[in-house]
Amino acid sequence: MMWLLPIGTLSLLLVSPLVRPPPKAKLLPEVPMENEQIVPFEMDCRDKHGRLVHVVGVDQANHRVLYRRPDYQFGLCFCPRRDFGTEFKKVSE
Repeated sequence: MMWLLPIGTLSLLLVSPLVRPPPKAKLLPEVPMENEQIVPFEMDCRDKHGRLVHVVGVDQANHRVLYRRPDYQFGLCFCPRRDFGTEFKKVSE
């Protein structure tokens, strides 16, 4: 199905002040959460795209796995524990 719009409507949609681009992301300082309970845990894995990651710990209070990516400039990454088993595979040594 194809929708036809009058030419004036299309130009109104493109110039409308209600449609604005999203603001640029601001980097927040790395501040620990008050209820973090991080248990150190060392393991190398590959993500679902085949890139190598290094697991550094598990946050038991917030149910997430903390890991580092090589060449990633912003520090730690995290993934929910429920999704970790499907998105990452352990690298056999």
